[in-house]
Amino acid sequence: MGEPRLRGEPHAPSLSAFLYFFQCRIGDIYNRKLRGDQIQLAKAVKADGTKDRYRDAYEVMVQTVKTVNDTIMADPNERLVKIENLIKGYSLTKEWSFYTVESRFTHPTPTGVQMFFKTEGEAFHVSQSPIHEEIVPCQLYCLWILHIAMLAFNEMLADKPWTTELEQIAKEYGFATKLPQWQGPGDLHTR
Repeated sequence: MGEPRLRGEPHAPSLSAFLYFFQCRIGDIYNRKLRGDQIQLAKAVKADGTKDRYRDAYEVMVQTVKTVNDTIMADPNERLVKIENLIKGYSLTKEWSFYTVESRFTHPTPTGVQMFFKTEGEAFHVSQSPIHEEIVPCQLYCLWILHIAMLAFNEMLADKPWTTELEQIAKEYGFATKLPQWQGPGDLHTR
């Protein structure tokens, strides 16, 4: 059957070429974000007087920051590293609520921890799996994420081969049949 082709011109770039470009751009954005983490770590090591003890690691941090500064241009979409900017830019208000609730239970927070224990009088019970029911059913939330990802992937393919199946899933679970459109500032797709 061959490699799936992007919609558009007969000589449209291959999907792998598109994904390579996309990964490079995303990689650049995350490398610039991580540069800030490296700067913060280097300052902490320098401030507490352990710079000499961690000389090699400190030099790697300094060189990493210098390399990123010298080779990777700023991208206006760096703001999208923060997921709330991405979700709000697509006006996914309900999904933002789901994300906020679910992330409280997937990160080590007091809210997340309380899902794994309960007290009864003097007894304290700890469990390896959540004791309380999920506020948002995890399987449905994950299915929604996969569905929206497949909608996006289907959009890139010639003839949109999975349209019918994706519409059936959307109807059964109450999902959208079209991708949300960018509502945020600026054009998301230009550099």
